[in-house]
Amino acid sequence: MSGQRSWRVRRSVGHVGYPKEEVAQKVERFSGPYKFLSNFFWSELNFEGLKYPSVEHAFQAAKLRENQQRNSYGFTDSGLSFGDAKRLGRQVPLRDDWKDIREDVMARCLWAKFQDPQLREKLLRTGESELVDGHSGSPDLIWGYHIPSQKGENRLGILLMDLRAQLKDKVQHFQVQQVQLQPAEHTVALFHLDWPVKCLHDGLPSAYATRLQDLAAAVQLAGCCVVLPRRKICIALQGQNSGIDAWEHRMRSENVDVNSRGRPCRERMLMELLRQKQAGCISCMQQFTHQEVKDWPSLLQSLSSALGLPSSKISSALGPEVPELPQKVQYLEGRSAVLLDGQRHALCLNESVATEISQALLGPVEIQTPLGPGIEIRLGSSKKPSIFGGKFARELPGLLSESECQQLIDLSEKEGYGLAGSRGFNPMARYAHRCLLDAPRIAQALTRRMATLLPAEYPVGSKQQLLGVNQRLRFLKYLPGMHHADHTDCAHEDENGKSFLTVQLYLNSSFGGGQTTFISDQLVPIEPIAGKAIVFDHELYHRGGMVTSGVKYALRMDVSYKAKLAGEAVARKSRWARK
Repeated sequence: MSGQRSWRVRRSVGHVGYPKEEVAQKVERFSGPYKFLSNFFWSELNFEGLKYPSVEHAFQAAKLRENQQRNSYGFTDSGLSFGDAKRLGRQVPLRDDWKDIREDVMARCLWAKFQDPQLREKLLRTGESELVDGHSGSPDLIWGYHIPSQKGENRLGILLMDLRAQLKDKVQHFQVQQVQLQPAEHTVALFHLDWPVKCLHDGLPSAYATRLQDLAAAVQLAGCCVVLPRRKICIALQGQNSGIDAWEHRMRSENVDVNSRGRPCRERMLMELLRQKQAGCISCMQQFTHQEVKDWPSLLQSLSSALGLPSSKISSALGPEVPELPQKVQYLEGRSAVLLDGQRHALCLNESVATEISQALLGPVEIQTPLGPGIEIRLGSSKKPSIFGGKFARELPGLLSESECQQLIDLSEKEGYGLAGSRGFNPMARYAHRCLLDAPRIAQALTRRMATLLPAEYPVGSKQQLLGVNQRLRFLKYLPGMHHADHTDCAHEDENGKSFLTVQLYLNSSFGGGQTTFISDQLVPIEPIAGKAIVFDHELYHRGGMVTSGVKYALRMDVSYKAKLAGEAVARKSRWARK
């Protein structure tokens, strides 16, 4: 700072406690009535999923990356003094990016501190006063100002003045004073962004975060967006139920979502997990914040605190903990195998040769009973045509019995699995094990069972006539953490015909997660039940959700069509396309 300063603070006559607005032109020290401005002030705050007794404790803890370390060093302990917390912060292994992030960390700690309504009001009552963290003893020339030498950057004071200005700007939108909401008016809701894994891994774009906050401000909702990097993005809201409805409508109807390439789109990635009215009057601050947490327990704790609900209820709404994806992929032996975080796995690529089996596990074709016509899968959110223009999508429960499903699982396990890939392997796109078998007699039996479900001509008006289900069986095996990101299916075409429809058969039910979800103007999840098949156009945009527990088995096949000529024979022994 430059120039001579006058450090005398003018106080109002007879005022007790803290001064009225704009009483002091400068605050020389964060002591006495201004002690609340100091980081050495007992003020419990939530920061990145943990509770700390003061800003000093939280700031020093942030020199460590993981919450587990922060806990083990004792930074969350209210028995740890301010001085001890500062000294401890000088002893911990300092994260390598600390100099780059420390000012942002301090700003977020201060924001968390002044969520307390009384402290917030005190800060606002300082009006336009210059806030200077002045010291006469050992100089802190970065965060404070050394009065004897007239040197120091006073970063703490500057951040506090910046925060005060932000809070003043938000008063009109957020009604900063405490409000009492009646039970009939007060609703809490929890959403998560069911983004493609690539977007989830890359993180929440800053423009998107701002948009979330602006939409909440427009309808006077409080809440927060809590991000667990590479695993979960959640949004907690509280306010009037009509406001939550309005916020959700704008989220679903405007270009505020992103597709698998991170671009704005109208696909519905927002999923509501919980909504309920709160019993009794509840005091809340009308604002929307952003938090980043380090682990699953911290995610639960942050959402629990934001909504005033037990962690057990939040856990039930979120479902099982989401596993992390492998970080390092290394190919081996001419891409016949891959190392995932150092562990070797065989690859099963599209061009892999499939074993042909002659067993008729489902019995002869002539004894099969048609099981159609199945149930239509509605892809649009209203009676209006969806963006897919009426493309074929139906489900058929009970296509296979449980014993038939188990026989197919045993058959695939006997053959063996490799990680699924095409030209290579990308766990962000498709992360699953695959087994390829050619089974013409099984394909013929399934064609017979689905005879009343499969269109005789497809696409409609094309004069392409049904050939049937192909002989290439692609078994898929998903372990916890595995998934298939947003995609459409590839068609296969040769002299025998062209595939237009996908058959996805679920072979078991004893796993968590793993839903197939169609992505239209809404998300349409399909519950995976053993023996159920879904049949749909290759061009329908869909995903295989991440499996969170157990092992998921599924079977993928294609349905082919051809414009037949009179007397034309159909040979069907070609290799078939990938999923």
